[in-house]
Amino acid sequence: MGDSLLPAHVTSLLGAKPTLSYRKGDTRLTLRGREVVQRSGLWSIDAEDHSPEGLNDQITEIFSRLTPDLCV
Repeated sequence: MGDSLLPAHVTSLLGAKPTLSYRKGDTRLTLRGREVVQRSGLWSIDAEDHSPEGLNDQITEIFSRLTPDLCV
């Protein structure tokens, strides 16, 4: 998240597609259909719901989609 974040660059580095991403100044529709201008950039990735107490499974799922290159 940040003003200078470039989602395509993060996607390229991590080797995974985000669940949600946008650059500062991009416009998008809210769930209610309202158009908003993004105040900051964002790149995020979600995991499937694992219950009960599936936090470790969610973390494993997310990291398994990313590059194994620790330098990134």
